[in-house]
Amino acid sequence: KFDKLLSFVNKVKYPKIYNLGVLGSAEAMINSDSKSFVLIGIGRLKMAIEFMDTRKAEVIPVQEKMYLTLARAYAYLGDDKRFEARTMYNKKFPNGMFTTEINDLPDKKSY
Repeated sequence: KFDKLLSFVNKVKYPKIYNLGVLGSAEAMINSDSKSFVLIGIGRLKMAIEFMDTRKAEVIPVQEKMYLTLARAYAYLGDDKRFEARTMYNKKFPNGMFTTEINDLPDKKSY
């Protein structure tokens, strides 16, 4: 149902609101106790990061949080891609808001 609601937000006209919605839904999935939901959340984040129009400054903080959330999701799965996500974050945001958090990722969850 959330996806249907999100589809009503104009991604071009309101990019920050749209991407915050994607981030919120991905975070909810990643924080669930379902490995399949975590994987869906990862997919959403990867697509959002890939297609985000970063020429609009208002979305940059959202993208930064998406990289952190992506790294956490991979950490929950015990996937080495967490290191790749962390490296990408540190490269893209060398003085980022979440530098401490990205360098202290959570342990693997058991699903």
